[in-house]
Amino acid sequence: MERSAEKLRAELQERGRFYFKGFGMILQGVTTHLDIIETSDRSDDRIQFLMNCVGKMIELYESIPFDEIEESPDHDLLSEIRGAIFLLRDSISDILNENTPFSEGYRIIELIHEKGMFFRKRLQTLLDELRTHEGCKREGLQAIDVINGRVWKSAI
Repeated sequence: MERSAEKLRAELQERGRFYFKGFGMILQGVTTHLDIIETSDRSDDRIQFLMNCVGKMIELYESIPFDEIEESPDHDLLSEIRGAIFLLRDSISDILNENTPFSEGYRIIELIHEKGMFFRKRLQTLLDELRTHEGCKREGLQAIDVINGRVWKSAI
């Protein structure tokens, strides 16, 4: 049974509320700063920037009302990403205290990236289905860039 454009649009909007445009750039900032700390610069400023990036990721995922979206097809995936972000925060503390190898931080970053891309692909599939409807070829998922606040009409 084919879903109507209105239903697809509403589902995309509902599920897309938790697509954070720019999240990947923040995650890349974590990766880059962790690499720099590992190889050359363990300054307080560098560490603070790294922790600020992780803090921003936590802030974004704490904004998701998990108790309200229990029936959402994305609940489990978003919960996994949130859990991995908290694990990353704790691992970075252990890494900086030299109790955990840097490779553990990179492993968690890769996990967050993979889960985030899977979420993005789910939304892209919905968008692709919506675009098959007459008059919907230019539809997009509107999102606010979490880095500079710019509104994107078609975020994916």
